[in-house]
Amino acid sequence: MKVVLEDAGPCQRIIHLKMDSAMVLSDYESILAEYQKYATVPGFRPGKAPLHVIEKHFSSEIVEDLRDKLLRKHLGEILQEKNIKPVSIVNVSNATLSEKKELSFSVTVEFMPEFELPRYTRLSLKRRKVVVDDAEVDNAVQRIIKELTTICKPAGGRPATKNDMVLVEYEGRYEGKPLVELVPEFTEIAQGRNAVFFLSKDDSGVLPGFVNGLIGAREGETREIEVDFPADHRIKAVAGKKVMYTVKIKSVLETEVVPLTEEHLQKLGVRSVEELKQRVRTEIISAKQNEERQRLKNEIGKLLLEEATFDVPPAILRLEREKVARNVVGGLLRSGVSMEVLESKSQELREAIEKSALANARLLLILLRIAQEEKIEVAENEIKAHIEKLSIEYRMDPDRMKDFLNEHDEMMEEIKLDILVDKTLNYILDHAKIREE
Repeated sequence: MKVVLEDAGPCQRIIHLKMDSAMVLSDYESILAEYQKYATVPGFRPGKAPLHVIEKHFSSEIVEDLRDKLLRKHLGEILQEKNIKPVSIVNVSNATLSEKKELSFSVTVEFMPEFELPRYTRLSLKRRKVVVDDAEVDNAVQRIIKELTTICKPAGGRPATKNDMVLVEYEGRYEGKPLVELVPEFTEIAQGRNAVFFLSKDDSGVLPGFVNGLIGAREGETREIEVDFPADHRIKAVAGKKVMYTVKIKSVLETEVVPLTEEHLQKLGVRSVEELKQRVRTEIISAKQNEERQRLKNEIGKLLLEEATFDVPPAILRLEREKVARNVVGGLLRSGVSMEVLESKSQELREAIEKSALANARLLLILLRIAQEEKIEVAENEIKAHIEKLSIEYRMDPDRMKDFLNEHDEMMEEIKLDILVDKTLNYILDHAKIREE
């Protein structure tokens, strides 16, 4: 067999193969016999067509099957002999079969790059001191107490005040026409049927000035509220425009703080307010310690990447690019940035996503090499624990979650990879020189 390698770009090679008849003939005859046995040829009963007729009628299919069979049989040894660590097969060319039964075709593969590992043991890191003051604890306890509040209508049907909630129905009009015609894709600013507004909230958001216009309103009242959208409003269709809203007040509601009783404390699993505060303090300390540990892992990533300039396989870069794009674009949309703004910044976003994806891909390859060097592996109980966490997060039975993941191999492999990466970062962190700030 003749093997010729050709560079085809970063982390890609084309392997040109020419197999002589001694390698090909036995498999060729076996495939030909299978076609003769099962193929249907006009003018012949199944299994009765002569071999030369089968050979002519199904020539391209037979050569393709022959190529695939020989590729499965020999590719592993070829890659090992040429010291190529494959990531994926990008393309397999059409094969040609000569009259002498010599088979020629090419395979394009992506492979793992060779690079020198950076130093990853005894890294110098500074750990920030975790501090929790009494105000943080008190605020957290107040949030717990706030969850015990009840919502009710104020006595005497009084008008809405700054601390109330108001349930309304509203419709905007611009120059006498329904606003929904101007912004059909942004119905939340055009109209609402059972919308709740908290009058204590900041009034400079999506509908600037709308909340202030609700103060003093009574249940059953209908009032007109003018909203003057600023020129730099994120929804360009209404930027710089004045819109009149007809608002029907359906309910005025107030919150009533319920005293923290012994029964409430029992439900929270504590015997006293002081014990509750101590538990809250412990939880805050634990959360801050986890945040600090994650920050140190991020610092490790930066240190490992300081000298990294190697190419990465396009398949890995593509996957990282998709992950980064989902996170970045999804985060911006959730924060209220419109698609219109995203499109106007598309070039900057693409450049930022590409830069981040390349760094992530390089870091992934470095961590995988470290895991290999240190024989770090993922255990079954770690996968099980991770699935249980996911089942809680998505409110799904753990067994159903496991069945779902087993049906989606790529998702299960991604989970294993995430666990391996995190274990490797933990290994590096546990072997670092850490100085307290």
